Amino acid sequence: MRNELVFAGTNLIEFGVRQVDSIGAWNKPLRKVTKVTVPGRNGDLLIDEGAFNNVPVPYKLIIPENFRQNYLNLSAWLSSFGGYERLEFSGDPNVYRMARFQSDLNPVASAFIRMGTVTVSFDCKPQRWLKSGENWVPVTSGIFNPTHQKAKPVIRIFGTGTVMIGSKTITVNTAGTEYIDFDCETLDASEGAYNRNSNIEIDFQDLSLNPGNNGITLNEVTAQIKPRWWET
Repeated sequence: MRNELVFAGTNLIEFGVRQVDSIGAWNKPLRKVTKVTVPGRNGDLLIDEGAFNNVPVPYKLIIPENFRQNYLNLSAWLSSFGGYERLEFSGDPNVYRMARFQSDLNPVASAFIRMGTVTVSFDCKPQRWLKSGENWVPVTSGIFNPTHQKAKPVIRIFGTGTVMIGSKTITVNTAGTEYIDFDCETLDASEGAYNRNSNIEIDFQDLSLNPGNNGITLNEVTAQIKPRWWET
């Protein structure tokens, strides 16, 4: 079974790519650590920032026909994106990355330019996002984080009342027309395109779902969570 690569919603088979070799699909990011040299002290003092750096992820693409034209079309198309786009690799089907096209390296063509290979490199955010974490999950008393990383979910709240995750509380004073989504990454509340920050109060600046079990208490509201699980 051949591997395939999908970038920004487009499968690269549209550019004649018939096989993708995963030469770096599982590259791991390095933690963000600051080294501080202390005079008179052996070694360095390490300050862990609690985050990860981006990671380069290369793929070797095999184009068996019309290599020159397909390669030129693919290169021009990839270069048209300036920011992060969703990247999916069929060899790792349960996750996706957010990636920026970085460069293509060393195109190698046959003598008659009928077939060839090219290595395409992406600059990826450190998270390997679990596709299962994109689904809304009804919540009553708790949720289990199956990963080794803290997740910052989106919480969809129906009605007025409170949602407590551990000891941290979200209070909805005014209900949305249908619901209010609270994004624990940006600390913003919304309902579709409408801002709902004035509808809620929070007593924290950091809310995460820790690895393992997370207790949730609902008071006079119902809620769903899009957990946004991720691994490195």
